[in-house]
Amino acid sequence: MLIIWGKTHVRKNIGYAADFCPICRGPQVFKLIRVGLASHVYYITSGDGELVSHDRECQQCKTLLNANPDGYLTLSKKKQSLAELMKTTFPSLPEVYKDRLDLEEKVMKTPALLTPQERAIMIRTPFHLLSPLVELRLGQTHLDMGISLALLGSFFLVTIVPVLLTKILPFDEAIIFLACAIIALLVIGWQVLTAGGRYVKRRIIPVLGPNLKPLRPTESELKSALAELKTDRKKMATRLKIADLQKYF
Repeated sequence: MLIIWGKTHVRKNIGYAADFCPICRGPQVFKLIRVGLASHVYYITSGDGELVSHDRECQQCKTLLNANPDGYLTLSKKKQSLAELMKTTFPSLPEVYKDRLDLEEKVMKTPALLTPQERAIMIRTPFHLLSPLVELRLGQTHLDMGISLALLGSFFLVTIVPVLLTKILPFDEAIIFLACAIIALLVIGWQVLTAGGRYVKRRIIPVLGPNLKPLRPTESELKSALAELKTDRKKMATRLKIADLQKYF
């Protein structure tokens, strides 16, 4: 009897708080998440597991960032407005992030006055912040629309098409079936290989584009940011197409 057991990450919502989101470029509502490592048998876990880390997920752009629950005055058990959460969970946010808020105002109103160092940091940062989402997504098995349609089409291709082709083509049924099966596998394989690029185009670029729009980065600056990710062997570096990103500028 095969017993499937091991360790798995358990994510648990522990509350809500206000904090600064570098992707949205301002204060936002965040969901705080406890990440634990728990034992499982047949993927059924017992308890929350040993604490690994805490994440905070922006409720506007859905970006995951590292979190420290102790840094908040308290956590709200329910989602509230930003103004209410700032008052109860992080009343000192404007003072804590004053320098960053001033920089963001500079980006939005007078980006030409940014120093080369400030500009470089503001362009690189969102790439590195969004990259973990791509790593997390591609590290798991997901059936997106492309793969699902490929599976459905492949079923049709190996069950119905060979029967129809046998009646009109002078080939053995086994040969026709084999040819259809090979085509089906190639289609499915292609959809699996390109799934990461589709995810980046659908999920990452619509968030990254508006973030970078005030800076209007050049193609050279974008290539430089992706080169850093490639050096770190991040999957986002090979899935993101600069042309798709430039449509937002």
